[in-house]
This record gives sequence, structure tokens and C-alpha cells, in this order.
Amino acid sequence: MGSIYDYVKKYGDVSFKDKEFNVIDSMIFSAITYIDFSNIVGKDKINLSLALRNFLCTVSLKDYIRSGFFEKDIIKVSKLMAKSKRYSEVMVRNYVYKLTDVEQFGAITFKMPDGNVFVSYLGTDDNMVAWFEDFNMVHQFPVPAQKDAIKYLNKNKLYITHMKSCCHWNQAYFLE
Repeated sequence: MGSIYDYVKKYGDVSFKDKEFNVIDSMIFSAITYIDFSNIVGKDKINLSLALRNFLCTVSLKDYIRSGFFEKDIIKVSKLMAKSKRYSEVMVRNYVYKLTDVEQFGAITFKMPDGNVFVSYLGTDDNMVAWFEDFNMVHQFPVPAQKDAIKYLNKNKLYITHMKSCCHWNQAYFLE
């Protein structure tokens, strides 16, 4: 069985028209939600390939640490995606990352070539605030990030994904 890297390598030159959006693309979008797109992706749409190239120009593999989270595979996959036909057709916007003493929240919106919208929320990384918020979900509803997720989702609503735990690249859940 291959990895998401193998998938991007194999299908990077295949458009979404020729190979429809699927669960592996969802996992890939979920994984790159962990990229710090601050100062790259804002309210205006930007091409995903360009956003990835801008990110890659500002980061080194050795130094990529975000809130204690390090994942060299994200950078490896991003390098392939930045050069691919498939992901050059996707636009991104509305990147948000928020970290307070009681909340960790992150989200980004992907606009597909067919006009569909994919919203991806950042899952739990190894930041203590994120874990504390996870534990609060046992007895509190909603937690601050859930409130922010609803606010964010009101902008776009087609595909939703959540990746639980930074190292579980194979877990993507869909709500339609």
C-alpha cells in the first residue's frame, strides 16, 4: 500500500476532471491544514500551488516547528503538490490559526475546479492547549474551537474534514 506521497507522485499530473476528488485528496488537504499559511493565505483566493511554493520558500525542513508540531512528510508532499497539475487547479482562502490560553483553532477553505468547496479544520497537534481542549470535550459543549468552527463553516459548506491527532494521516471523517 502506498502513501499520500506516492499518490501525489502518481496522480499529480491528472486533473480533477479526469480523476475525481476522493478520500485520499481529502487526507492530503487535511494534512496540509497543519501548514502555517499565515501571511500567505488570507481572505482573497490564492492558487494552492502558489501558496505551497510561498510556504516552501519561507521554511526549512530542519526548522519547521509549529506549536511543537513537526512533520517532514507535509513538506515532502507539499513540494510535489506545488509542481503538480492536479493541485494547481485548486484555490485556497480564509486560512485561520488561533491559539489562546483556552483554545486552539485552525481552518482553511479549498475551492475545487468544479466550484465545490472543501473546508478543513486543524486537528489536535501536540500543543497543550489543544489537548486540554480535547479533554474538556468530555464534559463541556461546545468548547471554544467548536463555536469558531460553526462560525467559520457558515461561510462555506460542502465538505468537512477533521484529522484527529497530528500523526494519524489515515483518518479522515466526512459529514455531508
